Amino acid sequence: MIDNCSQNAEAVEPDIILSPIPSDNEMISDPKLSALINDISTIMSENGPSHTSMDLLARRLHISKRTLYEIFGSKEDMIASVLVMLRIKFTKRISNALNTSENAMEAMVRTIKIHQDELKNTSTPMLRDLSNEDSPLRRNLEHIAEMVLHQLKHIHLIGIRQGVFRESDDFDIQVRLLRVQMESLKRMEEFFPPGITLPQAYRIIAHGFLRSLATPNGLIILENLIKEQPDINQ
Repeated sequence: MIDNCSQNAEAVEPDIILSPIPSDNEMISDPKLSALINDISTIMSENGPSHTSMDLLARRLHISKRTLYEIFGSKEDMIASVLVMLRIKFTKRISNALNTSENAMEAMVRTIKIHQDELKNTSTPMLRDLSNEDSPLRRNLEHIAEMVLHQLKHIHLIGIRQGVFRESDDFDIQVRLLRVQMESLKRMEEFFPPGITLPQAYRIIAHGFLRSLATPNGLIILENLIKEQPDINQ
């Protein structure tokens, strides 16, 4: 648990959940519907919502467009269902990582790895849609991004008490600069050669952020965690 003592760290309250795990009535209980929404999510990740028509989905999923409308009502409601499922899956993974970490640095590193895993399936069209201010996907993720920023601040405070992060009067600026860097990755094809992947660029930015905050003890923990998880560098 992250609130355990670690390397002379002070025990702290176990309250760093990103957001509450959804209750059963929020979950999509029908396995067939859940599988369908998951398949739709995969196709949207490849093409971006704006380029994922109901006709395309019907062809790829081998069902009629009429059936899709009967299930979801509209494309907008279908996208909303996809976003609900993504939020539930993401929140559960983050919550598990945070609540099973020995210290705040490990929690941060595991959170980065989860983001990397998500980015591996993010296409250029999806990134373009994320850059579109009128996209419902962007509006939803803006809310999630603010929650993440708030949570990073909380983990940072826990890390200070554990001795893995140093105090910083500029933390609010640093964390928002981190977000600016992340936003710039939506246009990375304009600035990076083809051999550089989105997860690689994200890892370098995120680990640079952690190194800038780490105490000497925290830096040792960070480097050891990276060595122990070689796939985190992919």
